[in-house]
Amino acid sequence: MPEEKSKKSDESSDAKPAKKKIPLPWIIGGAAGAGALLIFCCCGGIGLMTMIGKKDRPDNGGGGGGGEVVAKNDPVLTISSDQLIADFKGNEVAANGKYKGKMVVVSGNIDTIATDIMNKMYVTMGSGQKFDIVHVQCFFSDKHKDEVASVRKGQYLTIRGKCEGKFGNVLMKNCEFVK
Repeated sequence: MPEEKSKKSDESSDAKPAKKKIPLPWIIGGAAGAGALLIFCCCGGIGLMTMIGKKDRPDNGGGGGGGEVVAKNDPVLTISSDQLIADFKGNEVAANGKYKGKMVVVSGNIDTIATDIMNKMYVTMGSGQKFDIVHVQCFFSDKHKDEVASVRKGQYLTIRGKCEGKFGNVLMKNCEFVK
């Protein structure tokens, strides 16, 4: 009988230990948690980098972000809203080379007076074409609130600002009314 005992103990030592099973919800929860953490870290990092980048730049309150101070003596291009829109619709690459990053004085009839989702005030000027989708969208800082509030749809105005290129509309930042 003692031999039988030792035979059984030899068999049990050759057997592999049983693997511990991890429940499926733990695996899914762990992966989802890791994904959420990754997204949070990336978004938080981008937001932090954006805030750090803006803190050292003065903002002349031109609205719509950018945080760049526009010197009054920068070279200025003067154009009508319908010609500016036509230039961007005709060849966006050439128009970016000519206008993007430059000070532009644009004149035209006001189509819209509103605020965007970030509560930045803007007015749009159209091309004069019925059913035209592309407009010149001019963003203003809060210091121009009274002036923007006095504008009426259809009014012919001249606005000075920095052209930021076309993103749906032709965007103008740091705008002010030309008297």
